Amino acid sequence: MNGKYEGSGIYYFADKGREYKGEFLNNKMHGMGEETWADNRKYKGNYRNSKKDGEGTFIWTDGNMYQGNWRNDKQDGSGWYINVKEGTQREGVWAKGKRTEWTSEVMPIDSDSRV
Repeated sequence: MNGKYEGSGIYYFADKGREYKGEFLNNKMHGMGEETWADNRKYKGNYRNSKKDGEGTFIWTDGNMYQGNWRNDKQDGSGWYINVKEGTQREGVWAKGKRTEWTSEVMPIDSDSRV
């Protein structure tokens, strides 16, 4: 509409291998979406004004992941860090992309927990 991205679609970024599939509003990634990078990093979750915001999951190239709250493109609030190689997970609190505290003990991934 009016030359703007609106609704659902796919956007291929100029930096090769990066793409976004999801919702748009006023030319911005806004709502539910999934972003992937050429090196296989992935984010799936909520966006607001083209930034990760709300609930989402980020997976690094080594398979480790963060599941939880995001604000202004950074981990912010409660979430889980999952270490795939070690087979462990731990709940914590993040602020502006940095973990500020752990709120649980280390648990195996297959235990009764969030993941």
